[in-house]
Amino acid sequence: MKMCNVFRGLLSALLVTNFLLIINAVSSQASEIPMTIDGVINCAHPDNSITTTCWDLAQAAKKEGAASSSPQLDCSLEIYKSYPVCTGVAPQAVIDQQKAMANAAPAPAAVDCSDPMLAQTGACTKRTTTDLPADCLDGANKNLPRCQPMTLADGSINCAQPDNAVTTTCWEQSAVLKSAGATTAIDCALPGYSVYPACTGVKPFAVLEFEKSSNTVLPSIEPASKSTNTETVTAVTPISEEIQEENKITGSVELKSRSAKTTVLALDIDAAKTKVRVIATKKGAKTISQTVSTDADGEKSVKFDRNLKGYTIRIIVDGLTIDTLKVK
Repeated sequence: MKMCNVFRGLLSALLVTNFLLIINAVSSQASEIPMTIDGVINCAHPDNSITTTCWDLAQAAKKEGAASSSPQLDCSLEIYKSYPVCTGVAPQAVIDQQKAMANAAPAPAAVDCSDPMLAQTGACTKRTTTDLPADCLDGANKNLPRCQPMTLADGSINCAQPDNAVTTTCWEQSAVLKSAGATTAIDCALPGYSVYPACTGVKPFAVLEFEKSSNTVLPSIEPASKSTNTETVTAVTPISEEIQEENKITGSVELKSRSAKTTVLALDIDAAKTKVRVIATKKGAKTISQTVSTDADGEKSVKFDRNLKGYTIRIIVDGLTIDTLKVK
């Protein structure tokens, strides 16, 4: 009897050990799966497999009669059998999205969905800003407005995204970059972008409302094509040049330190808590920019994680360049 119990104990231990080895092997395999492949989401990664994007891709593939439910995974393999696209059970993200769409309120009356620009925003498409259409993974569609993510890889706002494009942030960003002779984040020649405010030069509703409430006039943007006939309707009474001159902010930028990998600039602005755009340009090099706010004394240190030798630095406040510096 004792031998029987010993045998059972050994058998149980072997089974547990074998199970743990399998789990560890699966976990090891999962950890080696990349999140993206050539910049495209990889639905074979566990964290991606439970997203609405991968679920939509799988459903689209099934409708087209594809051999696999997802082009990146094989449901016959043990590691993928529990994936939503293999079990057919919708993940929580999909369930939540479906509930949100079912309870979605109609577009506000103020949003004119016949407007070619507004028609691309979430208020008219009824899509969430984090959920991209399934066909956006197709290389031929990745540059379309509807396939743009809200943020870029570095976490900064993506002004090519329709909902971002009509904000004051993107209007100011485009105005500042154009005034400095730099290229904006939007290629007006691509399909769908010619109607963007940064391309037409027509201020969006958010900008007009901001100007009205703050009694401030944001900088204008020259249309991408002067031959385009656009009618600008401005509901704001312009501030007189005298008032603008009185409120003009001055300041300076100086090189604080520079090494092989970093450059630190010192800003001194005659206004506290002021938003300042710092732009570094160099012929043949990518334009670099940061937006910072000065402290209570109008000062701010700005660090760039690269050697800016040979770059020209411009500091811009309210669309106006108030000082420049050539880094030597």
